[in-house]
Amino acid sequence: VTPQKINGVVFYRAELGGKQFIVNENGQKLGDKYDEAGNPQNINGRISFRAGLKRKKFIVNEKNEKVGGEYDYVGNPRDIGGKIAFRAELGGKQFIIIEQGEKLGGVYEYVSAPHNINGAIAFWVREGIKYFIVNEKGEKVGGEFDAIGDPRFIGGKIVFRAKQKAKWFVLTEKGKRIGDAYDSVRDPENIGGKVMFWAFQGGRYFIVNEKGLPVGGKYNAVSNPQDIDGRVSFKAEEGKDQFIVNEKGEKIGGVYEYVSLPQSIHGRIAFWIRKETKYFIVNEKGEMSGKGYDEIYSLGSLPSGRVYVIAKEGHTYIKEVVPDLLFTDSYL
Repeated sequence: VTPQKINGVVFYRAELGGKQFIVNENGQKLGDKYDEAGNPQNINGRISFRAGLKRKKFIVNEKNEKVGGEYDYVGNPRDIGGKIAFRAELGGKQFIIIEQGEKLGGVYEYVSAPHNINGAIAFWVREGIKYFIVNEKGEKVGGEFDAIGDPRFIGGKIVFRAKQKAKWFVLTEKGKRIGDAYDSVRDPENIGGKVMFWAFQGGRYFIVNEKGLPVGGKYNAVSNPQDIDGRVSFKAEEGKDQFIVNEKGEKIGGVYEYVSLPQSIHGRIAFWIRKETKYFIVNEKGEMSGKGYDEIYSLGSLPSGRVYVIAKEGHTYIKEVVPDLLFTDSYL
């Protein structure tokens, strides 16, 4: 059971005598006793949870009222624009219920959980052998496909991945493709309000930008794109070499036996590398720390463009300032 702090009060799920219920930090019970109860969810500072009684499932709000009706199945309530939305099933059909207790869209063979698209709801649906996205208005957007990914909100529009005739691609709610069709793609990522995604084609891996072009080259392997203060960066591998690529497609520093994923330190790229038996930190300029460690676990920002490291030396775990590297615009 995971306690949840909601509007300054801690709530948690408890069980007694075979019944489950929600209580707060003062021991006060919210709602009734149920055959089952989900963990409390924070809906814009209001508590809501799923519950079941006598084989019927439902959602309970902060007023101890049922949202909608009783169903054969409900998912956890989600916060979409400060209001409750959840997935439900009744009589073998699935649908989305909003806070007013109304269905959004129609009833389908299968629906995903509702997703927050800039405060509005979107979800994907399966009907027969076809998949599609439904928006806040209950409209089908982008077309029908053989498979589909979760909708994302990027650059003011719904963006998602889909499969058609054994090829994957990324497209918008208007049906416009970004890039080409590929052997495989992952869900698009929001990098500074622009669409970026991982793709695989013809045995090579690469990152595609919002113009549909590869960032840098095509490699033996790449990580998901990482957001570095609105700029893209990623880890890539070629043969036995590993390296970090920036938004211009350039390698940062050199090639190494191992590199970590890039991360943002003061809005600049930072990562660590392995050189022989030691690990070193590298900044966006490609400069490497003078001191090496047996292992590095994480980096963190400090004032004045400095960084600290949590690492291991021998049998000792340490946290210390890295004295010889800076991560600031003026320095780089």
